[in-house]
Amino acid sequence: MNKPLDRGLNAAVLHIASRLFPTGYDVRADMPEIGPGDLPKLRQTIADNGGRMVVWSGGSAHTIFGDEEVNWAFRAWHDWAHLKGNHDFTLEGERGALEMQQLQLVELYGTEKAFPWLRLLEAEVVGQAEHFITTGERVADQVAFDLEYVR
Repeated sequence: MNKPLDRGLNAAVLHIASRLFPTGYDVRADMPEIGPGDLPKLRQTIADNGGRMVVWSGGSAHTIFGDEEVNWAFRAWHDWAHLKGNHDFTLEGERGALEMQQLQLVELYGTEKAFPWLRLLEAEVVGQAEHFITTGERVADQVAFDLEYVR
């Protein structure tokens, strides 16, 4: 576990995930790769998991949350936004899912409290998606990447 960039954001992520998934969600290492056009694949993965949200466990060691479980909660919330908003896994879809999450933060915590979190989540979602599209590689040190992105 590393130090989170913002403990308040961590608390908000856990709070929202617990509201969306009161009976929890599952975390697995063997998740199928989800890419552009794969919204039906995510829906099928959830259906195959008994209707429970399921998120990938990997790539959670160096995140802005500093804790794998908070990162998994964020992934569950983020994938919920993809599903709820019918946002595919393109850059445009990532922006749509992010916008839903940002609006939830503002609605629950107010603009002043949520404001610093909005840019961090933009780095986490859109910045990292742009990086993947450009390089074909996932960001290894997500903390360093996100900090540089928000600068």
